[in-house]
Amino acid sequence: HVAKLAGDSASLSVGYDLQQSGNLPWENPSEKFLLTTSFQKLKDFSPFQVICLYDVLDHSEDPTKLLSEIKCLCNQDTLIIVRCHSWMSRHGAHLYRELNKAWIQVFFTTEELSLMGLKVDTVQRYFFPLDTQRKWFENANYKIENSSIEKTFVEDFFRKPELTSRLKQYEQFPEWQLSQLFNDYTLKLQ
Repeated sequence: HVAKLAGDSASLSVGYDLQQSGNLPWENPSEKFLLTTSFQKLKDFSPFQVICLYDVLDHSEDPTKLLSEIKCLCNQDTLIIVRCHSWMSRHGAHLYRELNKAWIQVFFTTEELSLMGLKVDTVQRYFFPLDTQRKWFENANYKIENSSIEKTFVEDFFRKPELTSRLKQYEQFPEWQLSQLFNDYTLKLQ
């Protein structure tokens, strides 16, 4: 969907995913955009001026490797726009469609969620979002040109002892981590 929207203002927009989803025309190029599951097709159109990794790295088995692999699509002027929602974000496990409960993935284990009939699709489970994300970029030899954090309010409900007792890895309530909805970055090759 991002590729189609970008096609409205770009000369050409190419969208890539591992599998087809949604009701857009896949592998059927229009004048403005192409959606593909072929990484080779991406290479055929490279280098790109802008690459958007919107809600991608948190679902990747190895974010640093993925960032390294897309270098073949870049030149020194390419901007990589990244949006991360960490495991610690309000809906980091994408369970809001099945059970609209904020931070359920933080307060319950994967096994407990499974017993509730919920499957977590976020691969990366980390508790220090900024440090972790910045390490991905550093290890893949990207420099951060710009960054911003979209934050949310953490309701008092989540400070109840019944819930905070499940956060044993913290010395104090992780307000900062939980408040981060999205961490946005603009990257360039080093």
